Amino acid sequence: MPTCAHCCGGRVDQPGVSAQALAQEAGVSPRTLHRAFAAQGGTFAGTLRQLRLVRAAQLLRRPQLAHVAVAEIGRRCGFADASHFARVFQQAMGVPPAQWRRGG
Repeated sequence: MPTCAHCCGGRVDQPGVSAQALAQEAGVSPRTLHRAFAAQGGTFAGTLRQLRLVRAAQLLRRPQLAHVAVAEIGRRCGFADASHFARVFQQAMGVPPAQWRRGG
């Protein structure tokens, strides 16, 4: 089985991706999938959230995306709700997404 981050990586932009769907795609049971994440010291949800946040941080810093709203960046990274994205981003990065974008 590929690494857990690799499994989630292709789905980072899809809101609502589930462990069940990912397990089915990988040809394993959901329990086996969860055990694989646990063996790597994480969880499915935590790994997916972290990958989404890393992707959002990268997109927010791209000059060619400066015209794209922060909420849209969050949506493109799989966050269905803009306020949830902003809250989770600030908690993880220490600054709100708009401030991150400005280099803060």
